Formats: sequence, C-alpha cells, structure tokens
Amino acid sequence: MPDGLKGMSDSKVLTAEQAAEYVGCKNARQFRREVGRGIWPTPIARFSRPQRWSKQHLDRAMGALDEAKDPQLLKLEQALGMS
Repeated sequence: MPDGLKGMSDSKVLTAEQAAEYVGCKNARQFRREVGRGIWPTPIARFSRPQRWSKQHLDRAMGALDEAKDPQLLKLEQALGMS
C-alpha cells in the first residue's frame, strides 16, 4: 500500500492528496483537474476545508471506468493477469 494511504483502509473519506494517490493520479492538482472534467466525483462537502472525497464514490467511479473499457481490452488484461 502506498505510504500516504497506510492507516487509511478504515477511513471512509479522503483528502485531495489521499484521493489522488488512491485513484492513481500523480498529485492532488491533477486529481482536482480530473474532478473538474467529471472523471472523478466532487467532494462530499464542496465548501468545507479541507475538502474530502467519499472512498465509496471513488470506488464507484473506478468501476464505471472499467465498465466503459473495450470488452476485448478487458479480456486481454484478464489473460495477462492485470485485472
């Protein structure tokens, strides 16, 4: 598990930095850009500080990205043990 997420397995909310690491973004800035483009969900309380994201909502978004993949690509990834 990445260093920033150690001890976060029980947490249901993540800061922008933690959420970025969780979904595989390079940093919080990239994550926030992708939130703005609609790739990731918005924070659970937009005007709170620090902003926090629901781990469950991020998991759902990642699942939706997997479902949107080409079925042939998914088969190849499975055959290669990547998923």
